[in-house]
Amino acid sequence: FTPLRYPGGKGKFAPVVKSIFNFNGLKGGHYLEPYAGGAGVALDLLYSGFVSDIHINDIDIAVYSFWKSITEHTDDFLKLLHDSPITIDEWHKQKYILNDWSCTDHLLKGFAAFFL
Repeated sequence: FTPLRYPGGKGKFAPVVKSIFNFNGLKGGHYLEPYAGGAGVALDLLYSGFVSDIHINDIDIAVYSFWKSITEHTDDFLKLLHDSPITIDEWHKQKYILNDWSCTDHLLKGFAAFFL
C-alpha cells in the first residue's frame, strides 16, 4: 500500500501485527509507528480496518517530510507532482534539494524524496 519504494520494509510483517492485535483485543484502536519508513504495516492495518487511525514518524528527515507533505499539504504536493517534468535536469534539482541540509521546507524535501 505504500507509495514509497522501501526495500526490506516491514510491510510483510503486517500479518504478525494483526494477530497480535487480535490476541490482545486491540482491533479498532490507534497504531503508532516511530520509524515508519514506507509505513507498510501502518497502511495495511488502516486499509484493512484493523485500526481506526495511524500515527507515523521517522528519524530520516526526507521520509518524515514526505509523510508530512502528503498528509498536511496534499494539494501543494499534487501540484508539484503535476508540474514537475520527468527529466534528468529535474532529477538533479530534486537530488540537490534532498541533500541540501539548509532546506527546511518539508514540502520541497518530501517531494524530492518521492521524486527520487
